[in-house]
Amino acid sequence: MRAWLRAMCVWVVLACAGGTARAQEPSPVAEISRHAASGVWSAWLENGARAHYAHRPGQRFAVTVTLAGGELHETAGTRGLSAAAAAAWSDGSGARAKAEREGVLVEARATGDALVLTLTGPAGREGAAFDALRAMLTDARVDAGALASWRSAELVVHQERAGDAQAIFRRLVSETLHPERDPRTLPVSAERVRAIDEAAALAWLRERLADSPVEMAVAGEVSRESAFDGIVETVGRLGARERIGKGTHDGLRRLPRPNGPLEGKGRAPAGTKESLVMRGFFGADLSSLDDVRALHVGAEALSLRLPGLLAEAGADGASVRVGAAPGVEHPGFGLVWVAASCAPGTEGAVLGLIDREFEAFARSGPTATEVEAACGRLLGLIERQMADPAAWSARLAQMTYRGHTAEQVAGVAEGYASMTAERVRGAFARHHAPESGVRVVVAASER
Repeated sequence: MRAWLRAMCVWVVLACAGGTARAQEPSPVAEISRHAASGVWSAWLENGARAHYAHRPGQRFAVTVTLAGGELHETAGTRGLSAAAAAAWSDGSGARAKAEREGVLVEARATGDALVLTLTGPAGREGAAFDALRAMLTDARVDAGALASWRSAELVVHQERAGDAQAIFRRLVSETLHPERDPRTLPVSAERVRAIDEAAALAWLRERLADSPVEMAVAGEVSRESAFDGIVETVGRLGARERIGKGTHDGLRRLPRPNGPLEGKGRAPAGTKESLVMRGFFGADLSSLDDVRALHVGAEALSLRLPGLLAEAGADGASVRVGAAPGVEHPGFGLVWVAASCAPGTEGAVLGLIDREFEAFARSGPTATEVEAACGRLLGLIERQMADPAAWSARLAQMTYRGHTAEQVAGVAEGYASMTAERVRGAFARHHAPESGVRVVVAASER
């Protein structure tokens, strides 16, 4: 009998006998269910770990583990530890190196509210991936060479930022959105990069592994039995912890959102020939999927409309970037924005034109043709992603963390295919307002 099923049976016998089910090594599956339409299996392990499995036929598999927290826990004195630990995350047994020799790609990264570990490879190599994952979770180490490489790369970036208008612009945007200067919203300083050593990075990583709520997903050409065996032998070997959910770390997420309209002004380094401008407004949080998707479609529609219009006002049409990012780690800080470079002295005209287009979308929305074209672009991207096991595992490994369901994850294409101009208009009308507006200018000297 498979390990996960045997452990489940033991738990059921104990529960029926009136005993207390104790987390064992490995921790058993406590609850399991299947979403029929998508074929996604979801389980809770007795130690509090959340896990999902989706069979997707093909030649590859993907495994993703999300540890909730990381940068959310950082302070001025610990800033950068999550990024450093992720960059140098290894194990004491050489299992990661062995898996990589067998064609398994291992990637770790720190996001705004999680440490994420992803392993992808050719079908049939999942055993090596699970061995590496188990070692990295239960015998975590920091690779000195990888940490040194991270430090060197970060310091090079800092040197390049000193005279770079784009770097000044990005920092000014962050400072304008977060005037309280919370260290988690600012880039890691060069001083902090130099201060992080192996001991500090390893202690930080092990602290996160000790009790962070965790969610794991396996997708691709892997059988359900093998997937759950791997789940039980990896996250099942972690100690007991709270179950992950949309309320995880709520107390660390609250940042005061400043009252707008917000404005940031800076000066580009000498010799810079073009000014940089951004006009945006606070948008939807990831929990509001309908508005997130509508604003996303609206931003894509604006990206079709704006380059030509802004070029007439003095902007470099090829530089125009439009985006809509939901609020994730800090609720209330979703953002819809347009950024562009423009000739010195035309900043006001370019920003004014963006303002008028935002107002037009909030009043009457995009045209049906623009919505159709925008959705066509997005659906093409979604179709490619839905065929990729790595995309599936990435979404499923944060599904419960974000308060979403298997139906919502599997139905992402339908959500965009059914989008209308009226829904886009309604989302813009709800979020675009003077008090939510943001303007940033890094001006070059006039020629």
